Amino acid sequence: MHVLTDKEFHSTICEPMKNITGSDLLVDIWEYADRIIEADYHEFQEWDWKVGFIYETGDGRYQHISIAVPRVNTYLVLVLALDTLKFYGHYVLDLGKKYGLVET
Repeated sequence: MHVLTDKEFHSTICEPMKNITGSDLLVDIWEYADRIIEADYHEFQEWDWKVGFIYETGDGRYQHISIAVPRVNTYLVLVLALDTLKFYGHYVLDLGKKYGLVET
């Protein structure tokens, strides 16, 4: 499991990002995600862990699979390399911190 740096994560973004939420997942994400959840969010086992959004990069190289974590406006983003169908890594995207979003 590779935690992506900010630079690594942003290198996997290629506009236009296509929202493909609702599409079938190409791989079983939970084997990968469950290890992160157990290590980093073990006190939240009862949380409703589910995929919130899926985006595919404009160049068709990656999918960003976002899972809401028990923190407002924060997602665990799994980055799937489409050429190998293996995870390139993961990134915790805190939209509140990044964009100044606040809880209302």
